[in-house]
Amino acid sequence: MQPHSRSRQVERLLAAFKDARRPAILLHDNPDPDAIGSGLGLAKLLQARLQLCAPLVHGGVVSRAENRSLVEELHIDLCSAARFDWSAADAVALLDCQAASGNHSLPPGLIPVVVLDHHPLAGEVHADTLADIRPDYGATCTILTEYLEDAQVHVDERLATALFYGIKTDTQDLGRQASGIDALAYLRLFVAADKRALARIQNPRLPRAYFRAVHDALERVEIYGEAAVARLGDMVMPEATGETADLIVRLEGMRWSLAIGRYLDRLLFSLRTTEVETDAGAVAHQLVAQELVGRHGRAGGHWRLAGGAIDTSAMAPAAISAIEDRLISAFLTIVEAPAAGASLMAFSAEPAPVP
Repeated sequence: MQPHSRSRQVERLLAAFKDARRPAILLHDNPDPDAIGSGLGLAKLLQARLQLCAPLVHGGVVSRAENRSLVEELHIDLCSAARFDWSAADAVALLDCQAASGNHSLPPGLIPVVVLDHHPLAGEVHADTLADIRPDYGATCTILTEYLEDAQVHVDERLATALFYGIKTDTQDLGRQASGIDALAYLRLFVAADKRALARIQNPRLPRAYFRAVHDALERVEIYGEAAVARLGDMVMPEATGETADLIVRLEGMRWSLAIGRYLDRLLFSLRTTEVETDAGAVAHQLVAQELVGRHGRAGGHWRLAGGAIDTSAMAPAAISAIEDRLISAFLTIVEAPAAGASLMAFSAEPAPVP
């Protein structure tokens, strides 16, 4: 994007809120650092240029230890979508997700005035919505960093820390799907960020329940050739599928990982791949195809990581188990893995070499 067009983009964004008095910024459900950091960035932009106060709203929970640490360390106020007065909001921005992606708590019939996201286009965008969707960017925080720079809004230490951590986590320190623009924003923000706060955010204290959950997850891992599958059952936090998929794809010889589990009235799954030329997002969309889960599923993602959710609120336990079976079977077929697997914990460890 050329400098003059970037400047116009800022003005278009601000114009979308020119008549607003009570705007709101809606993050995706169970928000991650990229959603939280970019939300904080947009709130700062609206406050600095339009003197508007926009609360950060989200559905679900913030349960991953690092994400909770981010919120607590930087004193970020988040509002539950279930408790938010939507009738009073006159302009809603949707961040790090899209109206058609389904992983948000936007009330039915409410049209966002702005959508800012770095994921691939998930569906049609309403004619009244200003959409800035940049799938070539590694993080939505990078988009907001550009907006703040173009609007000449000062990024203080607190905001720089949040934006930096959002880019850091979504791109895995620029090692995953990061563009040159992400790298430039990452380096500039790092200079301004609070390094001690970052150290505390990245290394939070973990409860014993976390280690029990990791133990239980590993007990449920099955190896199918070069694919690892974890069927987690009922979960106490929705991020468990992503954390497990991240972990088990690092097993020697693995090209793919799938973690699937139940949280409240949804069946969640996360996909990871080490294949550079493979589109995990496309695989996720195949897994929620109508022939597998009916009209209950949503999916999205990038080339190397993706996920999805299936509404199970009206389903019996047997029906949910059947969907899990179909998802795992379809996944193994798509990634060309054998149909028979073996427990990760059943392997025989080779003796350590004698020095």
